[in-house]
Amino acid sequence: DWAFPSDPGPFEVRVGTALAEVERRLILETLRASGGHRLQTARALGISRRKLHYRLRQYRDEGLPV
Repeated sequence: DWAFPSDPGPFEVRVGTALAEVERRLILETLRASGGHRLQTARALGISRRKLHYRLRQYRDEGLPV
């Protein structure tokens, strides 16, 4: 099994936050907690590495901070 290098802590979301924004924040927080390791991030989120790369590219193309 794999574990994060450090406890990522709580992840708070305000009621009414758009689902796409929640997804983006969760992906980025998980990526940060994994030390930037994309395969571990994808595994922790239960998505494919390809899906993770697609989302990160999408955020960059939209001009969002990644």
